[in-house]
Amino acid sequence: MVQIRPASVLFVVLSTVSVLLTGGILRSSEQELPALRRNAEQCLTPPYCSDGKLNDSGEPINMNYFTANEDKETNHLLNLVEIAHTNRVLPQISNNDWGGALSDIKYTLNRFPNHPRGLLLMALYARLIKKYALVIPYYEKAIRLYPEYPLTYAQYGAYMVTLGNVDYGIKRLQQAVQMNPELVFAHVWLAAAYQKSGNMEMSRQSESKARALGYTGAISIESLQNAPPAK
Repeated sequence: MVQIRPASVLFVVLSTVSVLLTGGILRSSEQELPALRRNAEQCLTPPYCSDGKLNDSGEPINMNYFTANEDKETNHLLNLVEIAHTNRVLPQISNNDWGGALSDIKYTLNRFPNHPRGLLLMALYARLIKKYALVIPYYEKAIRLYPEYPLTYAQYGAYMVTLGNVDYGIKRLQQAVQMNPELVFAHVWLAAAYQKSGNMEMSRQSESKARALGYTGAISIESLQNAPPAK
């Protein structure tokens, strides 16, 4: 198990992504993805939320992060989950409490499968313990349950790029910008992904779109990946 000094959690979050980008730790192939997607079925079996409320179509309505503020009870649940579980993860990692960290990440994502920070934390955990495929079923679950949110596609695509599966990551990032052309960090990540693939013309085009939307920072996967997204 990786040992992390409690001194700088932020350093852990940022440097882990950088190491993956520069070192090429894992190279997932297109052929591996179907098996990884099959594993996502395990995340869809009950009890992923023992007291979930369903609408008339049988869809869970109190597990969607992006609509939580539309329902008082669900918004209260989200606040409780974040206070009691999500916000505890980074301190636990910094103190090498790996079991506690994983338990709280899983609880967050069981309650709110498309929770952006929960997905980022699971990705961080997977990188630190060098089990890089651990997070993939959770992204697949989030997209399957709630396929309408471009942020999830963008995060998933950025993660796959960090694993070295650049082509698949680009596809997911392209989906994100098609769904929401004003999702600035999707353009940033897409520019970085194209740069990594060697397609500098497409990288410049994506960077231009990001700049036109007001982005002034560096073009890299990690540049915005660790910022907690707004609802």
